[in-house]
Amino acid sequence: MLAELAACNAAYAIIKQVVSNGAEISSCAKSIHDFTLNKDIIQKKASAKGGNADGGNSDLEEFLALDELKRKEAELRSMMQLYGRAGMYTDYIAYCAEARRRRAEAAKEARRKQLKLQQSLQEAVMWIVALTIGFALLMTFTYALWRASQ
Repeated sequence: MLAELAACNAAYAIIKQVVSNGAEISSCAKSIHDFTLNKDIIQKKASAKGGNADGGNSDLEEFLALDELKRKEAELRSMMQLYGRAGMYTDYIAYCAEARRRRAEAAKEARRKQLKLQQSLQEAVMWIVALTIGFALLMTFTYALWRASQ
């Protein structure tokens, strides 16, 4: 969680610097993307583990980090509304929702492919075991016939 928090802070610093230099907020789209992506990762980790998201972090540290991210996101909203084009923040929210949906679908697809690969591997191992047992039985039967004929 600390790495993602550091990435969020670095991206936010870049966004703030760009806006303070008078540049168009859309010129720091990569930093906005990094901020949003890492914020989502932090929130996902925090909610998935229900506390102590990093094992060593206390609930208070986690809460303060998430609170700071909420504050920075509110400032980012203000910057988009003040220095961006009309409707930029609304479009940004819609884009973020779509990006989250695509990431979730990609994760599901990756998990499905992983399960399919595991299933194929299990089937291959079963066939190898079955053929080995069949070969062993055939050899045992052949040996028994050979012994009986002597």
